[in-house]
Amino acid sequence: MNKSQLETIIREFLNYIKVDAELDIEQVEEKFYTIRLDGDDLSFLIGYHGKTLDAFQHLVNLFLYKQAADETHINLDINGYKDNRKEKLQEITKKYIDKVRFFDKEIHMSPMSAWERKQVHLFIGEYPDIEDESMGEGEERHIVLKKRK
Repeated sequence: MNKSQLETIIREFLNYIKVDAELDIEQVEEKFYTIRLDGDDLSFLIGYHGKTLDAFQHLVNLFLYKQAADETHINLDINGYKDNRKEKLQEITKKYIDKVRFFDKEIHMSPMSAWERKQVHLFIGEYPDIEDESMGEGEERHIVLKKRK
């Protein structure tokens, strides 16, 4: 699927759910796109802690698969929510890293979505003295930080 086809499908989808938003599509890899929606009153598409955004992204990916029957995937962001959340996660993670270093013991972070855990794992990679591991199941899945031995 090319960018033009993707834009047509996304606009049809947005029209169907009666959402008026500016649409920006960026091709990241061959079959992977980042889609940014910007507009007024779109917070209902983000939801509590981005849960609606995650579900909406999943729904759009399913819709694309049904429409095009190929492996095109999207990463959806609405009004910069994911960019802001990524920055906030980095701030939180820095505080936990300081605790791990100061107390010299493992620290359990709060449960997070898969996307949030991925952002933390990528960020932790910048700290050679800290290691991380995901633990738990389902809604309770979280990251544990500890000093690298």
